[in-house]
Amino acid sequence: MPEDYNTVHEIVGSYAVRAKLETDEAILDEDFYHRLVAAGAFRWGLVIKLTIDAIAAARVAGSAKLLVDHFVDAWVAKTQENRVATPFTHSAFETMYRKDHPFIASLRE
Repeated sequence: MPEDYNTVHEIVGSYAVRAKLETDEAILDEDFYHRLVAAGAFRWGLVIKLTIDAIAAARVAGSAKLLVDHFVDAWVAKTQENRVATPFTHSAFETMYRKDHPFIASLRE
């Protein structure tokens, strides 16, 4: 994963710039990038989709800055999970969601 942080940074940054949003400092670190990639099941298409959905959430909120909360909003809208049980908020996020079904919590099984 660490060698891909640059790619994740470019994805998030370029989409935010295109949407004319600043990027919050909390998004610009390895922990967040790892959480985003895990949320997207290590699939670039899902990482991009979550980023686009987070930007849409920022726009709906009228925010000038892309925040971690917008990624949480995108995740909750997609999964209908509780806000505290997302890859962006939970300390054990890596064990909660399976790579083969990234938007379905393992806890439900």
